[in-house]
Amino acid sequence: MEMHRIRYLHSLLDYCEKLIDGHTKTVIILNRFHITYAIVSEYRKEAKKLYDRLVDRLRGLPVHIFIGRLGLENIEKRASHSERKDEIWRIHQQKRIKRSNVRSLSELYKNEQEAIFKIAEKQGIPYSVFEFKGSKWVLKDGDLVEVDARTGRVTKIKGRG
Repeated sequence: MEMHRIRYLHSLLDYCEKLIDGHTKTVIILNRFHITYAIVSEYRKEAKKLYDRLVDRLRGLPVHIFIGRLGLENIEKRASHSERKDEIWRIHQQKRIKRSNVRSLSELYKNEQEAIFKIAEKQGIPYSVFEFKGSKWVLKDGDLVEVDARTGRVTKIKGRG
């Protein structure tokens, strides 16, 4: 399954590369695109090579990744995924808790969130943080961001006020 998921991510990048070919002002905006995969999967050697190639491809594209951050006060509420009522989901959650050697979903998601930011920082692909405020996601500090189409880097931040 891991190899299929990584190949799928590569095919998405193939598609993005075709779309942006010759368009110098295009930026690819992704939501945690590949990072979550690194957190929840234990990949084999061949899958790791393919994943590393994916990260190298991302570094060469005008990509900007947006990552959501939940405050500790919201993790418990959101971690439960109350919209999912089926038994299979509950079993899946319990397996993840056991495999991660934590006591609760909140602890699991808190640890995963911290790992996401460590991976994002280590990979060096430009990213911005969204924070959950009330019932919506907003850019950290409520700012608007302009992204450089050539590099994917945030080049200017404007406050809303």
